[in-house]
Amino acid sequence: MLNPEDLYEEQSGMLSHPRIQGLPLLVSLEPPHDIGGTAYGVADVLRKELEHIKLAEFDFDQLCRYRERSLHSLFRKGLFDEMSLPEVNLYLMEDHLKQPFLLLAGAEPDYQWQRFVQAILRIIRQVKSSYVMLVSGYAMSFPHTRPIVVTIRGSYEEVVAPLRTVNHVFEMHQSHTDFLEYMLARQNIKTVKFNVHVPRYLGDNFLPQAVLRALEHITLVSKLSLPLEKMVVASGQAQKSINEMFKDNQEIAFLIKKFEEEYDRYMKHYPLNMLELDVQENDSLLNRETIGQEIEKYLEELGESSSSDSSNADKPDSPRTS
Repeated sequence: MLNPEDLYEEQSGMLSHPRIQGLPLLVSLEPPHDIGGTAYGVADVLRKELEHIKLAEFDFDQLCRYRERSLHSLFRKGLFDEMSLPEVNLYLMEDHLKQPFLLLAGAEPDYQWQRFVQAILRIIRQVKSSYVMLVSGYAMSFPHTRPIVVTIRGSYEEVVAPLRTVNHVFEMHQSHTDFLEYMLARQNIKTVKFNVHVPRYLGDNFLPQAVLRALEHITLVSKLSLPLEKMVVASGQAQKSINEMFKDNQEIAFLIKKFEEEYDRYMKHYPLNMLELDVQENDSLLNRETIGQEIEKYLEELGESSSSDSSNADKPDSPRTS
């Protein structure tokens, strides 16, 4: 393995500053398919709303498979005016009450997972982080008319035990954030993982509701004073838009009603084991998948119709999608 220390550049010896020592670390790394835009949204809100300085910058050129990424550029007056590339940075943040914490934000690496993790471990040991919080979005089979679910797990037992909602065994696809969580726990570093479950048929869209739920739970655990106000407003607007999109389609409304009834029946019997909605293999899961597929088909048709109607007009700004 190449030297992990060569993977990042520390800003002017800042990681050794006494003010940095012993702070909690929040990891919000965006995978190529960021469900609901959750990880992106959390980091974006915090960096826009809170005072912060950059402590370290990773050489993401070594970690990124650019052709697999959706890169964004701005073309203006015949020239590329702006172009954004993936990055990962470590920040010192201050909440609304001037309480400091650390934020590792940016894109998940495509390459050199273990080397990247070793670099993070070195930083955590250097700054003596008190514990590490991680956040990810996951697709889940439930209707958008029900509250977004957040499940919590981790090795920080004093915090996680009263909040843990998943105790069964199952297999799942692994992201880099999951791998990082696993490696941190193996090094006896305290972790708290927030899993934000987004309706499967809306997972490709940026959902302020998912970001808000993540920030609320991070606040609950960390006691930090984080910016929620704009996300509260944006969440209400987004929910209204989604409801408006479906209200005139009676077939979709019927399917969602069935979805709600099935979800409510299940939750009556299994109010805590939220992830079982995704991992159990029975007829009810097939029903939810069928409903979700019908809704996704309707959304695709709606998008194609909108695209056709506006083909001769300038394309307006649209919410970020993964």
